[in-house]
Amino acid sequence: MRAYDAGSALVYESGAYDAASGVLTHDGDLKCYEIKPGISSRLGAIVGKPTGPSFHFAVNDTIFFDNRIPPRGFTNAAFTSIQSPPVAYAYEDESYSDRTEYTLPPEAVFIQATLYYQSTTKEYVEFLRNENVTNSAGDDLYDAWVAQGKAAPVAMVTDTIRIVPTGVEPSPSLRYALHAAYPNPFNPVTRIDFELAARGRIWINVYDASGRLVRALVDETRSAGRHTTFWDGANNAGTRVATGVYFFKMKSGTFEQVRKVVLLR
Repeated sequence: MRAYDAGSALVYESGAYDAASGVLTHDGDLKCYEIKPGISSRLGAIVGKPTGPSFHFAVNDTIFFDNRIPPRGFTNAAFTSIQSPPVAYAYEDESYSDRTEYTLPPEAVFIQATLYYQSTTKEYVEFLRNENVTNSAGDDLYDAWVAQGKAAPVAMVTDTIRIVPTGVEPSPSLRYALHAAYPNPFNPVTRIDFELAARGRIWINVYDASGRLVRALVDETRSAGRHTTFWDGANNAGTRVATGVYFFKMKSGTFEQVRKVVLLR
């Protein structure tokens, strides 16, 4: 969740993700939909592991938390019968959505909400690396995770809402823009923020210094507002490209803009 003032400056953010480090900021407002299995006190005494949430999935015997949004047709009784009810969270029967409230600063004039999905977290990969002491498999997995962009979150859906105070006529402040990549220079992942003044088709492509297409990064319809994508330094075939200067080109309608980025290996 991000909020911006009338000058498009960021004034609030929850759930910030740093592509360079792979760290998701667990601020007080962060909403993560996840399941946390773990080890009960009974089992902990047997296997010599502490009680609580755990990445020892083959050993875990208890669910400590599960707030994942249920599917259509959900009922608490049905999900309890298959041992998969919400835990430490609650959904009413037939619910398939959730609501979260945020307190924004008074200067916020529009907000951007994005739902991200991440396949593998930094904490889990580091756990696998540190727990493996028999061979190099843990380090190999960690190195592969780093080389492939640290499993950067993928935007599933995003939307922007204009905040209009009571009695005030709305004034347009959305625009088309391709912002500078960050970090720049980068390795292994860089983040690209862009804006759309209206809902529409957008293309963002990556080109090398000779003008050859390297990666078709974005090719879809997006809502008006600010959006984010990431480039992991790979081409369309999934092969990591060499150190050098590359260019992002954004096109939406008649709008076009180009930004330069440097990849270091």
